[in-house]
Amino acid sequence: MFAETNITTKLNLLYYLEFFENDITVDKLLDFLDVSKMTLKKYVKEINEMAQEYEIIIKGNSIELKSDHRENSLLIAKRIIGESLNITLLLSILYKKYNLSELAERLFITKSTVIYKVEQLNEYFKNQELEIEIVYLDNESYEIVGEEWEIRHFFKILLLEVDYYDIYLQNKPIFKEIHEQLDNHFNQHYTQNEALTVDTYIFIGLRRAARGFYLFESFEEVPKEVRIELEYLFKHLKKKTPFVSFLESKYLVTFDILLLANIIPIEYLYEIMYLDGNFEIGDPLESSVGNVLKQYIDKYNIDMLTNDFDYYVKLLSVQILMYGPLNQILLEDYEIHYRALRRENEEKLDYLYKLVQESGIITYEVPSIYQEFIIYFLVVVSEVRKDYFHIRPSKKIRILLYSAKHNVYSEVLEYILKDRYSAYFSVVVDYKDVLHDTYNVDDYDVIISDIYLDSFKDKYLYFTKLPSTFFWKSFEDLIKGK
Repeated sequence: MFAETNITTKLNLLYYLEFFENDITVDKLLDFLDVSKMTLKKYVKEINEMAQEYEIIIKGNSIELKSDHRENSLLIAKRIIGESLNITLLLSILYKKYNLSELAERLFITKSTVIYKVEQLNEYFKNQELEIEIVYLDNESYEIVGEEWEIRHFFKILLLEVDYYDIYLQNKPIFKEIHEQLDNHFNQHYTQNEALTVDTYIFIGLRRAARGFYLFESFEEVPKEVRIELEYLFKHLKKKTPFVSFLESKYLVTFDILLLANIIPIEYLYEIMYLDGNFEIGDPLESSVGNVLKQYIDKYNIDMLTNDFDYYVKLLSVQILMYGPLNQILLEDYEIHYRALRRENEEKLDYLYKLVQESGIITYEVPSIYQEFIIYFLVVVSEVRKDYFHIRPSKKIRILLYSAKHNVYSEVLEYILKDRYSAYFSVVVDYKDVLHDTYNVDDYDVIISDIYLDSFKDKYLYFTKLPSTFFWKSFEDLIKGK
């Protein structure tokens, strides 16, 4: 495990090894890092012990980085933060805005250590070129400041990185074999972020296939030029018996060319994102998506839960454009049933297809990309993820959280409730560890419990650990009239 100190130096070490690759000597690295050879060896030992297959080898004056190209320094950097007290510090400031004394008490460290860690994190943000900073406001509380979307994006990525790493390890035989074939066939080594993106698509495609959802219902639906590439890959991959056996047993699917067509993002290998080039706020694309949104919202009379309609449309447009298809991995959190979504919203999908086609948002004609984008668009606009948008709350909901003693999920649930709904309501959560049938609950909109209750059925919800999609639907039904 990484030590708490010298995080920035270790990150610089990793970045240097990746960037210069074959043009590295120990002497150059020592000069760049401004450390002794003994310190360098110490850092290398710590990285090698923590990073599993991410290995640094020193031989004389040569130093070599050996790693799979998906296990890059950005991933390791996030894990450095994720496996230290820094993650608790960051989340404590994000959620509670503690002052210096409260943070020291909460983290069981000294005030000077808190100050030092905040400086480290600010240096990390600066090195990552993130417009984010931790500041101490009026000597009363720490706060994370910066662009709202960038702060939210950073925390989503930060909290998901370890999940990506776990997904990679669990599916390594699949990713490794497919990438070898892609590299051999296209004679191109994808950048680390592109390779991770391709892995993400493969994982999503496999999850979809396991649920019986296929973007292509038949191989003939696949564009002809893509079929040629897929036939080549299938010819080679089907010979890899361990790969086929692992994939079929893990996802309970049959490996055939139609499955491959639904999990290999051939069209994305030429242009990794849906959109042409990199989106920036203020880009004309934002206006194009905004126009599609307005027409869609107006046609179906969708309640935006806010009086500031233009503000909401702008935020929603940026949300769709900034993260694009990578948000598909986040949608897995909500157990979206894509086939049901398509079946239940056939008219809306047809209408959106026409709007998006006319808008010029997507730069080339591949039906599956339109379908993918529109399903994602529909999910976002249907407010499955409305917690991402900062809309000023106008009404209050009161929740009674009744939990067995020492249930660690209660506090987590409170955070989720507030993060998910505080954009729309002033959320008040009260705790109670003893609840009698005669207790007056008239002032509460919802009662949530981790044990079954016979009473209060008209406003009672049961949960275990983290709540399910069904839980959130039931919860929203209870507060719908607010």
